[in-house]
Amino acid sequence: MPVFNIKNMLTFSIPGINSRVHKFIYLIAFVLLTSLILVQCTPKMVVSSRDDFNLLDDLKQFEYEYSLHEGIKFKLLGDYPRALFFLERCIELFPFSDVSYYELSKIYFLAGETEKSVDYASKALEIFSDNIWYHHHLARLYIETGNNENAIKVYEGAISRFPEKIELYFTLAALYSSEKQYDEALRIYDHLEGIVGIDEKVSLPREHIYLEKGEYEKAHTEIQKLIDKYPHEARYYGILAELYTSMQMYSEALDSYQTLFRLEPDNGMAQLSVADFYLQRGNFEEARFYLITAFRNPSLDYSEKVSIYSSIIQEKDLIDNHFDTIEQLGHLLIEEYPEQNLIKAVMSDMYIVTGGYEKAGEFLFELYTSEPDNSFFAEQYIAVLSFNEKYDEVINLGIELIEKFEKSTSIHYFLGVAYYVKEETQEAIDVFKNTLQLKDINTEIRVQVLSYLGDLLNTTNDFKGSDSYFEQALEIDANNVYVLNNFAYYLALRGEHLRKALEFSGKTIKNEPDNTSFLDTYAWVLYKLGNYSEALIYIDKAYKKGGNDSYEIVKHYGMILMELEKYTEAIEFLDRARNLADDTNEIDIIISKIKHKL
Repeated sequence: MPVFNIKNMLTFSIPGINSRVHKFIYLIAFVLLTSLILVQCTPKMVVSSRDDFNLLDDLKQFEYEYSLHEGIKFKLLGDYPRALFFLERCIELFPFSDVSYYELSKIYFLAGETEKSVDYASKALEIFSDNIWYHHHLARLYIETGNNENAIKVYEGAISRFPEKIELYFTLAALYSSEKQYDEALRIYDHLEGIVGIDEKVSLPREHIYLEKGEYEKAHTEIQKLIDKYPHEARYYGILAELYTSMQMYSEALDSYQTLFRLEPDNGMAQLSVADFYLQRGNFEEARFYLITAFRNPSLDYSEKVSIYSSIIQEKDLIDNHFDTIEQLGHLLIEEYPEQNLIKAVMSDMYIVTGGYEKAGEFLFELYTSEPDNSFFAEQYIAVLSFNEKYDEVINLGIELIEKFEKSTSIHYFLGVAYYVKEETQEAIDVFKNTLQLKDINTEIRVQVLSYLGDLLNTTNDFKGSDSYFEQALEIDANNVYVLNNFAYYLALRGEHLRKALEFSGKTIKNEPDNTSFLDTYAWVLYKLGNYSEALIYIDKAYKKGGNDSYEIVKHYGMILMELEKYTEAIEFLDRARNLADDTNEIDIIISKIKHKL
């Protein structure tokens, strides 16, 4: 939809008029000059309605007709500023120009100035209410702005003017229904049935209204009327079956489906409906039969099949209890449509959700290689490689993809993570810094990237830079427990801003009191503050809640015991830490210090 600033674009006097036209207008003005002088000397006629156009003098009528022609011409050409100039000139010449108001309304609507558009449309209708298109236009403007109540009033006025226009009644009834003014809607549908007889354009909306009101018997009557008049219309039996299902009349629903299949044995939509019926009833085996039949039905559109499959994989209970069958259904669609990628993309999503990253990777590799310029498949593929911890492949592919999709946040992010895990520190820093410059980076990824940079710069001893990135992350998400924990831990390691570190770490264990890493950080901050007794309480919690296999937690336990002069217990825990360590030098030095104190 074009958007423009109308006022700023109207910087001309009489645009679009060439010199020859200028000369013609000046000639007309000269010829009529004497008559204009005479007009000034005679009483003016009062223009008070649309019908008074002939009261204008000849020159004004000529200019009006010329301006109207030019205004409509420029509007059709898409030159809206010029169109506005001429149409507004029409109104200056003849204030009751309904067509000018109507055309101006349409232009302002295109410009996004809906309030002004409504004003002009209302004026056009006020001047000439016998134009049905003015009614339609104003009502649609109200509907566009969500003002259905006013749209209803417009259509009520239109019906009073054009009672023979059947489409007005249908539109008004639909508006009443959308506003839940069901009795008014039903009143109009009753009137329409008296005109058009039994017709689905009347009966189906009435059935919907009765369902909304919980009046199932009346809803049933509406569908039955259609079936009685059109007994060979299979679609109505499907609607009746769905109605019976909502009424929990399951046997009757199945009977209706059977009648439908007798009329149209290969009705694909009906097969999907019956499958959904059985799925809702928890009978997956019966649903499976109809799903297979539908998926093999050549008359059913491919997109419909994929749509129903996508809805199935959203149901966690079905995935948990019937994963193998659902997987087979997906492969059936692939066999039926080997050249189509959509079902492969859907199945890759299913594998990702269920943790089957290897299989997801196989599909996504096939999708990416078949459509190498599709950024979505590339992003999904590199993400799955990361989930599978294939970081070397992530790096190799990421270097290639980052050149092709230089604005992709996901590709930058996963490449940065791969460098981080591989401890290629400077490469990770460079990629993450570039990631922050991307315009489409979302808040969640921005916080994670800032946190990674805080961690990376800490390892390079750029503590000022590290703190800056952590602080930026907390400015965005002050309660992000992972950022709070990491920032607090690094401050504790350095022995700086320990009160701030204690505050940060305290927030994390308040939110996740059983998180062993958070408990360990809190204990270590207390240790650095010299509060060894309280530190022992929290390190013991961390140890007992699963931290007994963590080198850091077990080592910290021993060191806290050492400060409390519980040397024998300290050596016991430090020996356990030695068994968890790749390099035992640090533990050996600490134990040696303790033994000197014994």
